[in-house]
Amino acid sequence: AVFGVLYVHDTALYMRILDWMTGNPFPHPFIDWEWIPSAVQCWQRGLDVYIDNTCYEPIAHGRHSYSPLWLRMSFVPYSKAWLAPFGLSFAVLFFAALATLPPQRRPGAFWVTFLATFSSLTAFALERGNVDLIMLLLAIAGVNCWLGPQRLRLVGYGIFIMAGLLKFYPFVLLALALRERPRVFAGVCAATLAVLLAFGLTFHDELVRIGANIPSGSPFSYSFAAVNLPYGLVMIGVAAAKNLGDHNPFAFWSVLQSLAGRVELLLLTLAATV
Repeated sequence: AVFGVLYVHDTALYMRILDWMTGNPFPHPFIDWEWIPSAVQCWQRGLDVYIDNTCYEPIAHGRHSYSPLWLRMSFVPYSKAWLAPFGLSFAVLFFAALATLPPQRRPGAFWVTFLATFSSLTAFALERGNVDLIMLLLAIAGVNCWLGPQRLRLVGYGIFIMAGLLKFYPFVLLALALRERPRVFAGVCAATLAVLLAFGLTFHDELVRIGANIPSGSPFSYSFAAVNLPYGLVMIGVAAAKNLGDHNPFAFWSVLQSLAGRVELLLLTLAATV
């Protein structure tokens, strides 16, 4: 609400705060969600958005790197008048969804959750209306179902599969099936494999092209992903060593930066599953 009022009444201050929090914001919010209906519109016109999405104005010559299912959503309205309602709805639902999760009783877990909720990357995703907000909403909905009785848990697995088909990485939530009885676990695995097989056979050509369009870059750039924290920490360590003038550790971390990032990512993943 505060940021909404700021944007309307003092856009310059709004932009200065965002520049401090996320770095070089665009002139208007929710530009990431703007990408989805623009890609759908271009695709429906017969244009190949895997090569160039000419319907997207904020950034020229963007290439589609999301699931091909998004391009089949012709019901998504393509109009700037819908941009703010969608983006604001995502923001409100984001915080509402967090409120449905079990409270953190341990101080350490609470502060980790608190810092993650109000981190710069969270602000980045909210301000841009990124589709990962939808993935989070689906993940929380699925987890809340999974916490219920068996029939509701199966609904949760269905939500995880649907989210995975839209953005791929939510498939990791299916690891929760390891806590099921062997028969239920086998059923979830069989259903998932059947869906993936049908999905892969139907969209094989497009999936290959998506792989080539997935962006990469510095953890401190415009992209955000699971690798940002571990690789970012390594880069901070390298920069600190350089500033201290200790060239030997700097050379060492420069050589092993990629390996150290992978190790940290693995450790964080293991810690999250405990």
